[in-house]
Amino acid sequence: MKIPFELAQSIVDRAMRILGKNVNIMDDAAQVIGSGDPSRIGEYHYAAAVAIAENRTVEVDKDNMEELRCKHTGINVPVALGPDIVGVVGITGEPDEVRGYGELLKEFVELMLQQTLLTEESQLKREACAHFVADLISENQEEESILAVRAALLGFRFGIPRVAVVISLHRGSGKGYPFIGELGTGREELETQKLRNNIMELVRTNFATCEQDMLTFSSGDHVVVLKSIVDGPGDENWASQLRESCAKLQERLSPIVGGITIGIGRPVASPSGIRASYAEAFSACHAGKRLWGPGRIYFVDDLGVAELIREIPAATRRRFVERIIGRLLENDT
Repeated sequence: MKIPFELAQSIVDRAMRILGKNVNIMDDAAQVIGSGDPSRIGEYHYAAAVAIAENRTVEVDKDNMEELRCKHTGINVPVALGPDIVGVVGITGEPDEVRGYGELLKEFVELMLQQTLLTEESQLKREACAHFVADLISENQEEESILAVRAALLGFRFGIPRVAVVISLHRGSGKGYPFIGELGTGREELETQKLRNNIMELVRTNFATCEQDMLTFSSGDHVVVLKSIVDGPGDENWASQLRESCAKLQERLSPIVGGITIGIGRPVASPSGIRASYAEAFSACHAGKRLWGPGRIYFVDDLGVAELIREIPAATRRRFVERIIGRLLENDT
């Protein structure tokens, strides 16, 4: 891992406020990437190079300044991330005065790097999960064997029941929220992205809380959650518990976006079933909004059959008809 320039300078600024000493941070090539002296950024630091090569703290005093090609006394401590030396932290001053700070600053830098790495990995996984969910609900779904491999890599299991939940974000009037259509300047676009991230984090921390829950933005004004059902679809409590969780989410998000309508499909366990549950949830959300108004929670089974058939896509209608005909045939046998 490379130490990011922004992180290096941020650590330098914070450390200098605390220590009252000049601090330098060098990367794994001994180049200064953060310093209390801006003119030193980009310089090659010979003492840091020695610290990296020999994996040891290098102290610079008046006797070896010339040998180490340094203009100031101080100490230079290697910074490690796992088995790798990723840089050096240097403190300017007499070695006897700053020696005690060196190890503390090294540990602080290493802790910040570990946190940064974890954050980056977490963000990358979230993005990969979002793409995976988008592919799961796509009409052109990949083969189940491929989806199973991707799911395993992300830590998701097929075979456990999940229900699709479509969260439509809108103004109080029911009109779509302006994530995409009303962008203007670059600043507005940046603020929009921040808002999207904030919404996703609220959904993640207040609704999609199980490690087997999946979520994504399916468009500018829809969040899709594939919510795992802990008790199983046969438990009568799952629907009421899910409705209660959705109501709490509405309370959290409504002040931010103005209004929320939620549609919920039926529980499924297979990749192909997830696509069907999503179609049901999407239809329930938008049919319910048209028929009874925005700002409510609609289960697909709550809608009247005639109204639902007029609203839902052809693929979902076929699934509905096949299920009903299948039950009739079973009753006739």
